[in-house]
Amino acid sequence: MRFRINLFTEQEWPSRPPVAFRHFSVGEELSESTIVALGWSNPGLAKHRRCALAVLTSNHVLSIWAAESRVSVAAEWKRVLIVNKELKRASVNNFAPSSRQATHSNLLQQRIRSFAWSPLFQPRSLQGSPYVDARIDWGEALLAVSNSQKEILLLHVQSPHNDLQKDKPEWTASVVARFTANAGPTTSQWAQSAMLSDFLQRDAYIERLAWSPWSLSNGTHMSSVLAYTQRSELHFKYLKGNPHSDGVQIEADDLPIPLELPLRVTPNTPLKWAPQALIQSSQYLVAFAEEKVICIAFASKQEWETTITYHDIEGLSNQISGE
Repeated sequence: MRFRINLFTEQEWPSRPPVAFRHFSVGEELSESTIVALGWSNPGLAKHRRCALAVLTSNHVLSIWAAESRVSVAAEWKRVLIVNKELKRASVNNFAPSSRQATHSNLLQQRIRSFAWSPLFQPRSLQGSPYVDARIDWGEALLAVSNSQKEILLLHVQSPHNDLQKDKPEWTASVVARFTANAGPTTSQWAQSAMLSDFLQRDAYIERLAWSPWSLSNGTHMSSVLAYTQRSELHFKYLKGNPHSDGVQIEADDLPIPLELPLRVTPNTPLKWAPQALIQSSQYLVAFAEEKVICIAFASKQEWETTITYHDIEGLSNQISGE
């Protein structure tokens, strides 16, 4: 089965006239909207409790796709939500609406660079129930996105197919938390260098996002870790959610652990959390550095005590291949 991803109607994503050089984006204005990244949501978001598909294209647009009926029929797949529109509604700035600075800020806030779905988050569910049928709901769909403003936003994605939210007639995405990534060198610091690599680093955006599984902390709240890379450096944010709240409430803060930051990783390499089913008391993040694999173990039951180990890639490949 195949269906086209890079075609947008004027109603979905209107064409824009060329903008000034300061606002110019090669991806947004010149690209053919090819696929950059995609990811499945948890089951339960789409119709008949199916998964929805998030697709990021090279024009910095993040779309949510879902099948209306048979998943094996290409014509049944529809673009049900464009997340950039929700970011436009959530844009907040301190400038006059007609000012040039406000226009520039709004454009940067709407251009999505990367995204990651949250693992299963059930603020109303029966925690630790051994019975499958005891799960009274399918959890909440959370999505993390980064934009060209070097912000990370956490969104609550809702669909009209949730039996507990019949008042939602259409797909929506509301911002529940937002924060700015760790600040790097200022533009004036980069201006002293004539190196192309330094020039590209000046506007280094958030490259990758990885969201850890949620764990119940002290029986009072749910906690998780959001990992992200910027300028090939690995950073973390500690996320706290209330499992007893009626809605989705997420707080983002610096990770409360003595971790030597930043950790340098290789660009365009995987950044993945191990499934929580491997071990309940710890969570593992795997990243790649030069000729090494970095494994970071987070002991969630011990106030996120962290252990970092390095493994030689050549040695690991020899063990797997037997050479």
